[in-house]
Amino acid sequence: MGDWKEWRFYSDRAWQADPRKLSPLCAGFPTEFSVSYLPSLGKFAAVYMKDAISGTIQLRVALAPTGPWSEPLLLYQCPEQAWPEKVFSYSAKAHPEFARTTNELIVTYAANSWELSNVLRDARLYWPRFVRVDLNALIKGE
Repeated sequence: MGDWKEWRFYSDRAWQADPRKLSPLCAGFPTEFSVSYLPSLGKFAAVYMKDAISGTIQLRVALAPTGPWSEPLLLYQCPEQAWPEKVFSYSAKAHPEFARTTNELIVTYAANSWELSNVLRDARLYWPRFVRVDLNALIKGE
């Protein structure tokens, strides 16, 4: 990791040394997300918050971590988006290591506010949130 010359960057379906030639893995991917292998699906899953602070958690799947990635599936709509003005949700990540079965996925995210006074008044803010996702139901569209 410490030797920058050894780093490789993904560009146009190949690994190369020049970071200026990066290409997106998928249209609409955010800058913050997690990628995990899900054995029950036999695929990699990318979990992220659509539009960074939208409160909409999405999932895409692929056979390889470099894609091609599926169209996004809605995982969860964060209820905090309807809370007091200036509250937002962000930082969605998958944590398959916490799942109780191979057919579930644990997703975390955070809720915060642009106003410190909201955080000081509302003890529900600035705590991690955990969502349990049934992968079978998700794939079947339930």
